[in-house]
Amino acid sequence: MNQNWEVIKGLKPVEVFEAFVVISSIDRGSTREEALADYIVGLAIERDCAVRRDSAHNVVVYLEATPGYEDRQSLCLQSHLDMVAVGQDGKDFNTSEVEFVLEDGKLRANRTTLGVDNGIGVAIEIALIGKDFEHGPLELLFTTDEERGLNGAMSLDPDWITSRMLINLDSEEWGQIILGCAGGGRVNVKIPAGFIQTEKEDCLYPQFTVEVSKFFGGHSGKDINKNRVNALVFLSELLHDLLFDFPALKIVSWEGGEIFNQIPTQSQATLIIEDGDLSQWEKIKEAIMDCNEWLRDDFPQEKEAIVSVTDVQEVEVDVYFSPGYSEKLFNLFTNVPRGVIKLDSQNQSVVEISNNIASMRLENGCVLIQMMYRSSSIRGLEYVKNQILERSFTSLGLYPEVISEYPAWQPRYDSDLLGKVESIFLEMFSVQSERVVTHGGLECAYFTSKWPDMQMVSIGPTIENPHSQNEYVVVDTIEPLYNWLLEIITKME
Repeated sequence: MNQNWEVIKGLKPVEVFEAFVVISSIDRGSTREEALADYIVGLAIERDCAVRRDSAHNVVVYLEATPGYEDRQSLCLQSHLDMVAVGQDGKDFNTSEVEFVLEDGKLRANRTTLGVDNGIGVAIEIALIGKDFEHGPLELLFTTDEERGLNGAMSLDPDWITSRMLINLDSEEWGQIILGCAGGGRVNVKIPAGFIQTEKEDCLYPQFTVEVSKFFGGHSGKDINKNRVNALVFLSELLHDLLFDFPALKIVSWEGGEIFNQIPTQSQATLIIEDGDLSQWEKIKEAIMDCNEWLRDDFPQEKEAIVSVTDVQEVEVDVYFSPGYSEKLFNLFTNVPRGVIKLDSQNQSVVEISNNIASMRLENGCVLIQMMYRSSSIRGLEYVKNQILERSFTSLGLYPEVISEYPAWQPRYDSDLLGKVESIFLEMFSVQSERVVTHGGLECAYFTSKWPDMQMVSIGPTIENPHSQNEYVVVDTIEPLYNWLLEIITKME
């Protein structure tokens, strides 16, 4: 968008921000990375670089060493092409429509995710293609479908990468060096829908929709300990109270959330007044709208969140949830552990185990609920999967399915790469960088199985509220990150 070029005028490094504008003009929501892969392959060919691409649209661009640097160790830089595409009310959108806004040194988007996760990493790698600077052999790895489960990293041919040192560009705090991350797994729970056939001959019932929206949301790893309200859980509590107070109400449909690793920002349910009696409508509406006061009192951090209800209207309805089925759903949201489950015993500011109830929708006659659990240890992964989740669901007569799991990335404190990255940071900025093991998932976790001897670290600029419409990057952390990376590359031995 032309407007984005105007926004970045004067921002440095120029080549990185220009690359970010370009990739922000190409749709790159998860599973839609083909066009961006086309662009990178074309750019590599145009600049006489060797390039590979697989059927998953993972791309590797190979930069030959500059004269005099041929004997240096090969280094791999890695980022992922896809972004979480959260638009209005948490809905997926075409990410080529991202509209930049620059305020108080923070770059964000106009009411959508910005895509700096991991667009800044991608932009930095693109800026290096054809850049005139001194370097040894470089492998620029761009993976796909990271946000839905690290799927591109999982499918990548390990023989494509010869480097044994890798810098991932997907961390989100300037000055930190990530050297390990939690493992995790995605869970599907399918609950056969318990419908009751409506009895009216004309099938017309008073119907309305309750919606909770504009919750803060965020990344289910990085933000899970920040007291963000889960919109699905909030609506469950609202509906439970509403159906208890007004027994004539029945749920026709209920959905919310979008992807596994996002804390849900919205949820909506459609209900009918089964006995057709509208005399209670004003009281029903008032009870729903009063929840805004409850929301403000209990969760003052959710400043923009809102509860709304449509006007009632006569609509043809064939089936609705049975009272017993609705109660089973309410019990699920009450009984299944969510949010922070366990803090690290050595450091109470670090999350060890968590679970995110991520989305809910009606699919093929079942309500499908999706979750994502995380743990920094192998034992913790087994504990949350086999003890907490399985026990919670089997008590409800349900059987969760783990559809993918990735391991924890265990830190290597004796890594030569870590020592070099740290020493260069101290030399350049006269302060010590911070070593961190993050609760979020990184593709390095899969890389440990592909390349067991690979030394890896992850670095990045300061990014806040990823996976939400409140996502932003602190602009003045990008140039020092870029300069730090260039210095690391140049000083590889």
